[in-house]
Amino acid sequence: MKRLLLIISIVVLLYTSAFAGGANVYKSTVVSAENTWTDPLYVKAGSSIDVSIYNLNSMSATIKLQRKFPEESLWGHEVDSWDVTTSSVDIEHITKAGAGDAYYRIGCPTGGYTSGNCTVRIGQYRY
Repeated sequence: MKRLLLIISIVVLLYTSAFAGGANVYKSTVVSAENTWTDPLYVKAGSSIDVSIYNLNSMSATIKLQRKFPEESLWGHEVDSWDVTTSSVDIEHITKAGAGDAYYRIGCPTGGYTSGNCTVRIGQYRY
């Protein structure tokens, strides 16, 4: 009987881990030059996207959140933008993904960097 209860408990635990609840997925990088981006993060339509920008060393730059649909080869969609300056505090932002599944990345575009560095992080919560 104990063995049967143990097997049932394991099966229930494995099922709930695989099919219920959510999973946090994040990508991050340190920006200390222009044209520095996180690896792409695949986001399902309608998911929440968490953006964090941590100003580490008197950063002065423009940080952008970009989107690219799977059938596209270029990062042509700007979702949001932040001016990070020496007086900036850490930035925490949540946005909702668009209507279609897409890849997202965050970083500093060419021409957007002045000085310093920061850590940028993008993540999603899957339901």
